[in-house]
Amino acid sequence: MDTVKPLIAIAGFMLALAFIPLRNAMMSPPDDYWFQARVVEQDEPVLVKFGADWCPPCVAMDPELARLKSRYSGKLHVVKINVDEKPHLAEHYGVSGIPRVILFDHGRVKRSRTGYASQQELSDWVAPYL
Repeated sequence: MDTVKPLIAIAGFMLALAFIPLRNAMMSPPDDYWFQARVVEQDEPVLVKFGADWCPPCVAMDPELARLKSRYSGKLHVVKINVDEKPHLAEHYGVSGIPRVILFDHGRVKRSRTGYASQQELSDWVAPYL
């Protein structure tokens, strides 16, 4: 019984650490005109991919995003952010691994996932918000 309490405390601490990146995401969007215009001020949901040119999974995901954008034209915006060019946005949203996609609706984070995803996986993932 004495070992259970420390384990619960450690588990709670680790769970709290997992949500630190989300703290910024729940706060006001970053003060970035480009981001405000392309993501926050959109009436439709916006899928943002954080990636880099040197990241093979990021590059491989670009054609999948293009197909997704075409499939949901007028219903979903797709924005790509290079973490090397806009590190403040990656930091604000707690991006620690790429590719990372975040779904925004009226400037608010709805979902996020890290790693390569096909057009079909992304389609299934965004469908509840369209």
